[in-house]
Amino acid sequence: EKGNWQRSTSMKEKESENLILEVITMEEKYWDEFMESGLVDDYLHYKGMQITDRVMDRYEKRDKSEQVLRRDADSNSDGDGVILRTDWRI
Repeated sequence: EKGNWQRSTSMKEKESENLILEVITMEEKYWDEFMESGLVDDYLHYKGMQITDRVMDRYEKRDKSEQVLRRDADSNSDGDGVILRTDWRI
């Protein structure tokens, strides 16, 4: 099961990297359009891409912290979700 989790995690990381590259490419495209046209609308599209990038970073950090919590929980259980500590009651 851990192998599947690791593969799933690496797939998510690869998807995230691809999405980041796509956003960077789009951001550059909108900047180039603004530089060519000088239109406020084109500038606002560019700024919207920057905001999108920040939101994605925030969610990516949250996802990584959730993965760490999930991994820690997995290492403290017997596979049935039961924590193996003497100070815990069921």
